[in-house]
Amino acid sequence: MTEKMKANQYYQTLGVKLRDFQLMSTEDATTQGVPWGLRANFIHTPTGNCYQSVWVYEQHRGKGFMTGYAVTTKVPFITQLDCNIYEWFEARRVPYLMVPNCE
Repeated sequence: MTEKMKANQYYQTLGVKLRDFQLMSTEDATTQGVPWGLRANFIHTPTGNCYQSVWVYEQHRGKGFMTGYAVTTKVPFITQLDCNIYEWFEARRVPYLMVPNCE
């Protein structure tokens, strides 16, 4: 199974488990034509607010793709405490919403 397939499967499962959120779509995260990850787009059903989550492919981690994207995107991120990325978001002043860990 490719990493993109794993990421898609993860987001499909997460979309079912996240209370009050619906997975709307997934799409390649790319920079200058390089697909470096998979972006999942969620909607918070009670408010209609949009959020995103990005899975950075292992071979592209640490290369600055996520930083470049995260500091310029207008859509806030959604994360769980288990993901251990909230400190990264805070250090870069990237807007995010922390949701409870899924069972």
